Amino acid sequence: MEHITRRRILDLIRESVKFRPASMGAARCEAYAIIGALSDFNKDNFGYKTEDLNVDAWTREQSTFNHLELKYPLVCPTIYSGRKKYQIGNLSYSQTDDQLRISVVDRYIDEKTSDSDSALRSITQIFDDTEMAINKILEYLFAVQAFKVQVTTGVYVYDYYHPDYLAYLLSNSKIVSYVNSSSEVTLNKYQNNYLAFVNSNLNLNIERIDQPTTKDNLIGSQVTLNCISYHCHDGLFDFFVDDQVKIMGQ
Repeated sequence: MEHITRRRILDLIRESVKFRPASMGAARCEAYAIIGALSDFNKDNFGYKTEDLNVDAWTREQSTFNHLELKYPLVCPTIYSGRKKYQIGNLSYSQTDDQLRISVVDRYIDEKTSDSDSALRSITQIFDDTEMAINKILEYLFAVQAFKVQVTTGVYVYDYYHPDYLAYLLSNSKIVSYVNSSSEVTLNKYQNNYLAFVNSNLNLNIERIDQPTTKDNLIGSQVTLNCISYHCHDGLFDFFVDDQVKIMGQ
């Protein structure tokens, strides 16, 4: 794999949602869906269909070909504008800083017609639960490290994982081994790149989504991360004779 990328950070956020224990109660999110804007809250299932369930959308609810339901509370990452930076004298390598907003939303039931806990929750309680959900995402992201994993005998990959997840995979014989050693140059470089992402997100503002104007009366909490991606450019192009490209003097 390459160094840390926006795609991998989004995958890690999805993992943090999937692996949440039931003991979290109302702060345990039931679904994950990348959205383009808050206006997607008004689309059925945020614009997703059953065939779209992949890396961009996931639900704890069992889905069939004819049925998809993204239940609340729900985690919605949104990619906003970014900034690309090159190093002087080294244009084959670049860094992109994206604004990645993570929103956690739940339904606020204004008219208390049910005795269930979810129906009786106040706006303040939903803010507390959705902020706790964000805290769990950050806890997961900040615990992730770079590892060299032996997936099968003699086959190794470098990637970013939560160490407890690798311990679980090893104890269930899903991988052969894993190491996290600063003495290995490649692994150390990957780890430093991930630490740059973590260190750029140590002071974050928690914001509230407190205007329930969506069709499901959604409110919640959100935080915006500086999402760092590193890219190595290979310089490869597939040239062919193009009559529209003119060479001076010909």
